[in-house]
Amino acid sequence: MHLLNILFFLVVTGLIYESHRRFSRALSQRDEAIMRLQRDIAALTTAGAGISGHLMRIERHLAEFGERQYQLETSTRVEQSYSQAIRLASEGAGTDQLIEDCGLVRDEAELLRTFYQQRKAS
Repeated sequence: MHLLNILFFLVVTGLIYESHRRFSRALSQRDEAIMRLQRDIAALTTAGAGISGHLMRIERHLAEFGERQYQLETSTRVEQSYSQAIRLASEGAGTDQLIEDCGLVRDEAELLRTFYQQRKAS
């Protein structure tokens, strides 16, 4: 009977040891997985910060390009308006017509009209 108790104790101890070894191995694997995930999160955080900075630079460039495009469009419209005003003034258009058709202020329209009237007279 005493031998049976010792044998039982050894079997139970062996089972407990094997369980402990498996648990330790699983715990180690879990710790390694957690460390890999932490490294992945750190890498993603760094990449995200880099992308954020890159997006901010792109947004700045887009805003600058938008402003440049607006300036070019405005400049083109003004040039077209003055070209039309010069053409109309050379054809003898009056001050009011230059103001209405070309969006000139009165002084600009009168200056153009006077210039082209004097040019025709000479």
